[in-house]
Amino acid sequence: MRTDFHIHTRLGLGADAPLAMLCRARALGLHAVHLADLVDAATLEPVLTAQLALLSDALHLDVELVPGVCLAHVPPGRLEELVARARALGARQVAVYGETLGDHVPRGTNLAAIEARADVLLHPGLITPQEVALAAEYGVRLELCAHPRHCLANGHVARLALEHGAVLVTGSGARSVEQLLDPRGLSLVRQGAGW
Repeated sequence: MRTDFHIHTRLGLGADAPLAMLCRARALGLHAVHLADLVDAATLEPVLTAQLALLSDALHLDVELVPGVCLAHVPPGRLEELVARARALGARQVAVYGETLGDHVPRGTNLAAIEARADVLLHPGLITPQEVALAAEYGVRLELCAHPRHCLANGHVARLALEHGAVLVTGSGARSVEQLLDPRGLSLVRQGAGW
């Protein structure tokens, strides 16, 4: 798999511009990067507008840019509305910042993200078997994240996903060009989680 499902650019909390991240990703041998710039209701539209403006430039870099956002620290009751709004604004991947062990995330976020049918639930932490089964039913992908703050429950996530038939994806969680992983690095994250 030569795709990173979770990178941040300067449009969100990242340090580097989107095209710099794309150039580095291509140099590392990736074929596609899924942007996951952190947004909320106030920043959703400007971030997506900026990402979409880069699509034509990305074509010249020989790496696929997948415009997308990560709804972060959003009250669970608003996720369904904001997932739909992100898609209407042109996001090709709508992720939700899951209940990682490395941050304070509103309780109930994982379930609300799955019920809202987000595309990906990033670093879902100690997600329950029932939530994983529902993610499998609804086609919500679960992420194994390489970022040191968010990788602590990767083994738990992988085990439950394999038991319940949920789809797993891998993301670096990179916030700078130096943090991007090549395909082998992403493969090692999967292997380390037991997938």
